[in-house]
Amino acid sequence: MLINFSEISSQNWSEEQTETAKLHFGEVTDLPFPQINPKWTLEQVEELAGEVFMDILKDIEFGKFTKENLTIHIIGELTFCYVMINMFKNSNIRCVASTTERTVIEEKDGKKTVQFKFVQFRDYL
Repeated sequence: MLINFSEISSQNWSEEQTETAKLHFGEVTDLPFPQINPKWTLEQVEELAGEVFMDILKDIEFGKFTKENLTIHIIGELTFCYVMINMFKNSNIRCVASTTERTVIEEKDGKKTVQFKFVQFRDYL
């Protein structure tokens, strides 16, 4: 199972990303990514991360998820993700990021359009 813990719902993924996720991880479920106040201290970020982590562990304990074959797709606010990834990894829960090719189209009026094309899921070390 893949838990998509990012700011982009899996419903908004490309067909290629969805198919790749299902092929490699089976079922995909979304876990809402919290709003991280940019004015928070690291301690506040760590506190929220601890609360979210405990909620996920409770879901595992009560059978909503099983730790075996569980992978977390985590992308978002960097310091929060760093703390969360360390907690997951210390509990032997696999974490991945999705990689993309970024294309920038510059128009004559200076406006830029950015497009992202999914490439793969990559493990965090």
